[in-house]
Amino acid sequence: MKINVENSFACCKHMETLYGLSGNNGNGVEIYKKLRKLELKANRLSEMDCNGKITMDEMSREVILIEKEVKKLLPDIKGFFIDDDCLGYALKIESEIKRKFYPDLRNDLGECGILAPEF
Repeated sequence: MKINVENSFACCKHMETLYGLSGNNGNGVEIYKKLRKLELKANRLSEMDCNGKITMDEMSREVILIEKEVKKLLPDIKGFFIDDDCLGYALKIESEIKRKFYPDLRNDLGECGILAPEF
């Protein structure tokens, strides 16, 4: 995480949103760090899938484990999904739900919320 003058406000708002999604249970920064690891794992899996280095069954098992971990960290989350496009972020929130409930999260180009963007 590289916080600077340009992104410090966005980062703080993002951490506050994560803290709220955790049911006010935990620390937004620590939750972010755990989500970031899950993000990288999901992205690696998508890349392996794209390159034919993992079977669909293996991919499905791993995705289910990641989903459980995210929902454990953020029990109050709505609209969560894992995007299997290996070129972008993986842990996301549907665009309509993001706009309505989580306006302070970063967007991707499709306006979906990104749970663990790189700052």
